[in-house]
Amino acid sequence: MVLQEQAGGRFPTRRRPETASAGTQRQRRLQAATAAASSLIAIRPHMGFARLGGPIRSQRRFAMVKRSASARYDGLGKAGKGHVSTESGVLSDNPYDFNTRFDNEPGTNPEELIAAAHASCFTMALSFALAKAGYTDGTLETEAVVTLEPDGEGFTVTRSDLTLTATVADIGADEFIKIASGAKANCPISKLLKAEITLDYTLS
Repeated sequence: MVLQEQAGGRFPTRRRPETASAGTQRQRRLQAATAAASSLIAIRPHMGFARLGGPIRSQRRFAMVKRSASARYDGLGKAGKGHVSTESGVLSDNPYDFNTRFDNEPGTNPEELIAAAHASCFTMALSFALAKAGYTDGTLETEAVVTLEPDGEGFTVTRSDLTLTATVADIGADEFIKIASGAKANCPISKLLKAEITLDYTLS
């Protein structure tokens, strides 16, 4: 019951009951409003979620990454000649064989490629670790030396020695070596290698 005000005062009047059609329309309007509100809150999964009245926070999710390379070998043994290519095209039928691997003739070899992978992986891991710790300015240069040694009837990669030259503003030596050691242990290529890994560094 509600009150209606007339010129002569207030008197009670009864609200008319909603018809079934009106109730259905009201329910549909409510559902439409709810869906509209949901569309403002829910953001695509890879972009995270936003709260009404607050900033949208991006939460990018990284999927599993796969990279590929290929090798072809024509002939067998020392007389054979190989070529290696990468998915990106950075290497495209680059030559390698016994002589490029053991006699330092022009061409690449697996150990050189491992060294490149380790140096680049560690340096990127350290860069991101320093940024996460709040540092914003710096330069990192890393050389990796991979050692291949005889092992029974074959060979084994026994070491990867990293030499780092770093310039990072406003960081102490103790904190730097702590962060760098973490990057050395946790970069994906370090985890892949079943070899001794060392790190020497110069910080300025």
